[in-house]
Amino acid sequence: MNRYGKVSDAGLLLTTFYTVIFRCGGLPAGECPEKVSYVSSVISCLALYNVRLILLKRGFIFNRYNIIYHDDVDLSLDMWSHGYPSAFIPVVIGVHYWSSTRKRMSRPFIEYESKRGAILLYKRLSKFVKAKGLLTPYVRELLYTIPRLALHGQERTSIVTRAFLDAMSLKVKPLTGPYEPLLLDIPFRNLSHSLSKLVKRSKLLTIVIDKNALQAGRRPFIVPYTP
Repeated sequence: MNRYGKVSDAGLLLTTFYTVIFRCGGLPAGECPEKVSYVSSVISCLALYNVRLILLKRGFIFNRYNIIYHDDVDLSLDMWSHGYPSAFIPVVIGVHYWSSTRKRMSRPFIEYESKRGAILLYKRLSKFVKAKGLLTPYVRELLYTIPRLALHGQERTSIVTRAFLDAMSLKVKPLTGPYEPLLLDIPFRNLSHSLSKLVKRSKLLTIVIDKNALQAGRRPFIVPYTP
């Protein structure tokens, strides 16, 4: 819950085209289904981890390349690739003041780490996501450079561009497990619309993924979704 009485998110769902859906994000708690649901990643502000199992499978908890954002996503997806799922449990036990930590950090630092972390995560995931063939994050980055410059000015644009280039120059290990992480397989034609419209129209925010949904996939952990 956030301080406004709404769900910040109940974990996140990642699509095969590397788009993110924050489950129940922005909804009143009463509109989020009261069912346990698998998610691609839990959010570490309030998460329970099996530390012994994590250390056994990957030797560390959080990846040192992901400092602010994406460290928890990287952890969850890596464990999914070993066959150990992440799940959301619908119990409200506290309020998350997410800005209380980041307000002590400079905005340029946050923007840099956010962009760098996203690209590094994509590089680790690339053998699983369809976006690999489309080079989606890279093409999108080039398309956004000019409008970003017009909207946010040269300083912010240079920070984000540097983060992108730095991430591209780093070598990161792909996810090491034999399975795919939990990914939603949404037909590409439905992603041609803005994601916000897609979410509102198809009620993706409140989707519940249980064992039956997992077993309906063509491959382990790739869940088909047709609005």
